[in-house]
Amino acid sequence: MAAGFWEELSMLGDATEMPSYSFLREATRLQETKHQNALMDLLKKYKLTANIPMTMLDIGNAKHPVLKPSDFISALSRERKLELLLCNHTGIDYQDFWHHWRLLQSDHPVFVHHSRRLRSCIPVWLFADEGTSIKKKAILVLQYQPILGWGSKRAEDVNMRGVSTTTRFLFSVMSGKVYAGKKKKQEPLHDLVSAFATEMGSCFNTPIDVQGVPWTKKLYLICLGLKGDLAALVKLGKLSRNYMRDTATGIGPGICHLCKAGQEGCGWDETDFLPMQRMKTNVPTPWLREPSLISLIPVSPSKKAEFFRLDVFHILLKGVFGDICANAIVTCYDFQMFGNLSLDGLLQHIFEDLLGIKRASNYPKAILSQSWFKGADTSTLCIYLESMLRDMLPIVPESHREYVNLIVAALKNANLFMRTLLHSGLFLLESERNTAIAAGSKVMSFFKRLAGMAYVMQLTRWKLQPKYHYMAEVIFAMEYEKQQDLPSLNPLSTATQLDEDFVGRVAGASRTVSSRATHVRTIERFLLELQLKW
Repeated sequence: MAAGFWEELSMLGDATEMPSYSFLREATRLQETKHQNALMDLLKKYKLTANIPMTMLDIGNAKHPVLKPSDFISALSRERKLELLLCNHTGIDYQDFWHHWRLLQSDHPVFVHHSRRLRSCIPVWLFADEGTSIKKKAILVLQYQPILGWGSKRAEDVNMRGVSTTTRFLFSVMSGKVYAGKKKKQEPLHDLVSAFATEMGSCFNTPIDVQGVPWTKKLYLICLGLKGDLAALVKLGKLSRNYMRDTATGIGPGICHLCKAGQEGCGWDETDFLPMQRMKTNVPTPWLREPSLISLIPVSPSKKAEFFRLDVFHILLKGVFGDICANAIVTCYDFQMFGNLSLDGLLQHIFEDLLGIKRASNYPKAILSQSWFKGADTSTLCIYLESMLRDMLPIVPESHREYVNLIVAALKNANLFMRTLLHSGLFLLESERNTAIAAGSKVMSFFKRLAGMAYVMQLTRWKLQPKYHYMAEVIFAMEYEKQQDLPSLNPLSTATQLDEDFVGRVAGASRTVSSRATHVRTIERFLLELQLKW
């Protein structure tokens, strides 16, 4: 492209006066001499990519590129871009955050080592997930992000607004071919995670000098947890109790790293408050050997398992709420609510009707666009199905009306639960917490009742899966904190909708570079996009 511009502009008499003259000339030379791989060096020379140094660390038997958090934050300070980290928050905001966090984790090391400088301590989450790289191979993406963000469209402080490239900070990537396979046993991956933990631990103890911040000259990064889907938590945390350990007998090692669910006498489908509370007594650690994320990062001694945070995006929107939508649609087929349509015909009808509801005045106005976003598809479908099925209730046969009415109630409360979280700040108000607890509890109750009714009708519907228990963990945490008069962190803070977008962008960049230099070139592409976005 640069060569094409140069071909036209070089014929102009005053081309040498153009600011881009030298860059276009050198870029054209690279194209003519087949040295396009040197383009990133040229972009750095002309400051067209984010000036964040890349460090090569010893990972296993090879050198591996990373963007050290200390280097990243120093570069933001140097470029006057610290607002990407601070998101317009001040020292008072951070003091207020730590006041709330002290009530939740009073034994966290931050209150010992940084008791007099909490205003300079920036709380962050870590995140890990795999995207799709060249030839559909996996690529691991490691990043971190400030917990206090720009807010959302409806509320303040949660990190749910803005371009993901500028609200999440890349540490490194690793191609699946480097760590996958029985012989490798994912050792390179765990070496990289250990390096990540070492760097984050260093940022806890060693301050990062910053400029242009009126209320501090030094910042500390305080890591409070790892967020990600269940597979990522199991992989990075080496969790021996996890969702894959369910057994037909109900007697096994357990399916939850937070409690004894799935062990003898602890059925994971028992989700009322008292059974959940009993499952949390004398809970052993969920690993055979302490993972590096715990041993190398200062964490609360009494809350080590809670370092691995639950993600309501995968647990609810891609889990329980997604199951409700799927069962609601299949119910329309089971009861022939749209006549004798085939299953494919029914799905096509619902799809076309869903696309057209923005033109209908009798449906909620929350659905305004046909554009698709992975983080909103289940929410959109829940809103649509609630309205559609409610309108169809009068024509449902009496024998099926209670069943369909329960589905509508489950959808209604699922929508209320998500709407409450989306409209709430980083810490829930008492009224918001009460609404979320009530709505979430009703969803779980209706789900189990529907499973029982389907069983009586000999329909294989409403299958209880481990994510059902993880939803109960989210509800239990809020209920317990309410009873103990503690603040509740908005579960949306550890949701991963925008993180999935970030992974998609980074993985997409990895598909456009040479497979012989995937790691370095992918990070370079990220820095180029960061320069464009900030």
